[in-house]
Amino acid sequence: MQTTKRISEFVKNLSFDSIEKRTIEIAKKVILDTIGVSIAGSNTTTSAIIANFVHSFEGKAESFVIGKHSIKTSCLDAALVNGVAAHVLDYDDIYPEMSGHPSAPLVSAIISLGERERISGRKFLEAYIAGFEVESKLAAIIFPEHDKKGWHSTSTTGVMGAAVASAKILNLDIREISTTLSIAASLASGLRQNFGTMTKSLHVGNASRNGIFAALLAREGFSSYDNIIDAPYGFCKVFSGKDNFNFIELTNSLGNPLVLSLPGVGIKKYPSCFATHQAIDAVLCLINNYGFSTEDIKEIECKTAPRFLRILSYHSPKTETEAKFSMEYCIARAVIDRRLGLEQFTLKKVNDLQVKNFEKRIKFTIHPQLQNEEGFGFTTVNVLLNNGNKLSETITKPKGTPVTTLSEEELVEKYIECTKSVLSEQNIKKSIDILKNLEKIENIEELISVICNK
Repeated sequence: MQTTKRISEFVKNLSFDSIEKRTIEIAKKVILDTIGVSIAGSNTTTSAIIANFVHSFEGKAESFVIGKHSIKTSCLDAALVNGVAAHVLDYDDIYPEMSGHPSAPLVSAIISLGERERISGRKFLEAYIAGFEVESKLAAIIFPEHDKKGWHSTSTTGVMGAAVASAKILNLDIREISTTLSIAASLASGLRQNFGTMTKSLHVGNASRNGIFAALLAREGFSSYDNIIDAPYGFCKVFSGKDNFNFIELTNSLGNPLVLSLPGVGIKKYPSCFATHQAIDAVLCLINNYGFSTEDIKEIECKTAPRFLRILSYHSPKTETEAKFSMEYCIARAVIDRRLGLEQFTLKKVNDLQVKNFEKRIKFTIHPQLQNEEGFGFTTVNVLLNNGNKLSETITKPKGTPVTTLSEEELVEKYIECTKSVLSEQNIKKSIDILKNLEKIENIEELISVICNK
């Protein structure tokens, strides 16, 4: 079966006019969120290292690096830097079925290549929705084996989404789109062992860059295997190790309905690994309901799914990035500060003696009912007080999942929080207005001019 060809036909035939208004509105919200998070991420040490490194090579001035660093370089290098910024805070959107973050590699590629190609807002949305659909469907078909093998799906399937979006921007034909996917499949990479380090966000920068690279090579006539998706040594088989796939169901489901219309994406409430969010919601709920203080607590038990223990491997973090993958830190910080936002993930906060001592009072274990659970399951937090009382809260769908995603008001508040240290108040307001009306702009440079701090 020519699965790659059928996917390519879907990509080629998807048009803005065929997409429901509701799906367009969801896409605009997620793009706004991703750009806001990217701007915040540009104001980090990780982004500074990548931006300065790229700038030292003085690449052809095609595309701006968005956010803090007002540099213009090749669209490939801009995508690398923008992709790192989009993911470095671990504040970007989530798609549970891919166990990853779909929009960071997509938006970073579209912004960077789109500026070079002077695309319209309609083309931006068209490319984003096409890329999201293919990326999410490929991620779902190889999950959970892909995840258990240690691959970082945000990068490995993200490059496929970025490649599709780039092919859409370049108006490639069906054969060229198939080639783009095949090249991108050989450029897919990213190991989960690097979670909690700068390299995790490099995965996304690499995926954004390589997605564009694959499409540009395909346009030049570069060759590749013509059916990479379902081949014996192709993308799905190699990245999952499985033998049985329902590729007919995969291709028939493309656009029926679009994943984004389900909705299939969640906008995160906290700037930490999503595996911590059930517990954060649970502990904040208990604090709000019972009003106990830090001094009242004897011990906190956090019982959750096995995969969360595999992901959250930093039990006493030493850096901001490690803290985002520490259940103990996130719970301790949430209890002490009564919230968990960007300001809770500074080096000073992470190494605060009070939080270090409190981390020792937190027990992080597998819930007995979830021993064989491969999904997200649920998290139960038990707070044992010094007076002998035991308080308990269980959360399955924390704030920020596709079905409990942020309201428009909460989304705008998050965008302002993310951009206020980089953009002027005028440019924040202007960028929100442009992004809410993205389909109306004729040239993406209208957006770039207000989000690049120039």
